[in-house]
Amino acid sequence: MSPRRSALAALAIAVGIAASTWRPAVAQNTPWLTGQLLVATDVIRDPHFYRTVVLMLRHNARGAIGVIVNRRLGDAPVAKVLEALGRN
Repeated sequence: MSPRRSALAALAIAVGIAASTWRPAVAQNTPWLTGQLLVATDVIRDPHFYRTVVLMLRHNARGAIGVIVNRRLGDAPVAKVLEALGRN
């Protein structure tokens, strides 16, 4: 499998795992952003988040974690991506 296909497969798996575990904040009637897509506008100049779309996997009083869904993941093996997400 090409590096590009590997990266896309890893992203698809990561988003699939996230989608199976998140609950929309609106349905919970809470201020948390779990399950929401955050869209960065041109106003945000931080290169890490400029023009990104982030799926919030978890957001609560202890912190937040999200996955950028519109950028190339790179050439990381799927196992490393899953390990980083705590899903090994």
